[in-house]
Amino acid sequence: MPFKNLDLLIGIRLKFFRELKDVSQDQLAAFLEISVDQVSQYERGNDRIPAKTLFNLSNYFEIPLSSFFNETDGDNCAVTSYQGLTNDDVILYEQTLKLIRAFMTVDDSETRDLIVSLAEKLVK
Repeated sequence: MPFKNLDLLIGIRLKFFRELKDVSQDQLAAFLEISVDQVSQYERGNDRIPAKTLFNLSNYFEIPLSSFFNETDGDNCAVTSYQGLTNDDVILYEQTLKLIRAFMTVDDSETRDLIVSLAEKLVK
């Protein structure tokens, strides 16, 4: 079911961008003029987000619309890694979010470059 997988991917990305910008579900619901429950349904991939709403979300978060989508393989929306999230995946997600938030607070471009360089060296 590629469409369900895509809905899940978009929902996960929506939650990521919302938390990254430190926006509550209540705040997002008010902006979109929908219920908090509907925001929750979108984030869990239970309901498909209308194109107009995705466009409004991309403007709200100041991100390209394409940020909600993953690379696809033909008709399949390659989201298999999101289907079986484990506790380790959730912990990694939380750590990634903390890392990005901290990185965004660094004002000095040289320091940011050093952090990126260090991270690249650590993974080699």
